[in-house]
Amino acid sequence: MVLKRMSDNSFIYDLRNKKGWIIGCFKEKNYYDSYLQLGKTSFVEPWSDPDVHYHSHAQEIYIVLNGEMWIPVGKDTILRVKEKGLLLVQPNVPHSVIGGKGKIQHIGIKVPHKEDKKINVRKNESAINEGCLKKYNQNSINSSKGFLADLNDKKNQNCWLLGLGTATYKTKELCLAFMSYTNENETKKNEHDNSLHYHSKSTEWYLNITGEQKLLVEKDQITVPEGCLLKIPPMKAHKILSYSYPFEGFTMRTPIFLMIK
Repeated sequence: MVLKRMSDNSFIYDLRNKKGWIIGCFKEKNYYDSYLQLGKTSFVEPWSDPDVHYHSHAQEIYIVLNGEMWIPVGKDTILRVKEKGLLLVQPNVPHSVIGGKGKIQHIGIKVPHKEDKKINVRKNESAINEGCLKKYNQNSINSSKGFLADLNDKKNQNCWLLGLGTATYKTKELCLAFMSYTNENETKKNEHDNSLHYHSKSTEWYLNITGEQKLLVEKDQITVPEGCLLKIPPMKAHKILSYSYPFEGFTMRTPIFLMIK
């Protein structure tokens, strides 16, 4: 699964055709991270979780790449997380997957997860059909419970969706941005500060969905292929050099600390 390990202890993980939890508190040293847990499904039929549950410490994030997922959050809210949708659920908020439609491909993230406990609240009812959702028809969530974003919307692209400061939704656990560029001119139009920098305590993650990107990591020029994840540990200087187009991907940082140029 590890496509390449660089001399500076950075890793490129090949996530293509992989499923289940991939990064987290596992025995395999190469896949270990005490803060971020990441997994994925790969074009599966809709399902229903056996239990409604909540997390004692972790935020759980669902990023739907294909298909649609139906997720109750709290008592009276059922959300349709559609293709290119992102849902964040805060700790101590009951939730579950109760169905969906289409072939589902999604990314799952939990942060921080090392001390987290998953608490089952009650057994889930059987998966529901689409007709049962009509009375809910909800596309928003109370900010105290979490955050729902449509990644097709330009306002949610090429900016920090999650994090501190100017981020759309404030969280101290994870910085996350969805990058979407159709050509080089669009990249330049939305270009942010991309100077060589490192993070003293944070790990930076680059997850490519469509296209590839090239980065400078210390003295190495690294190509991250489509469908792969690059992990850059703290204290490793890096910057983005170029993209192939069209490009879509996520930049994440855990935990949140300031960068140093």
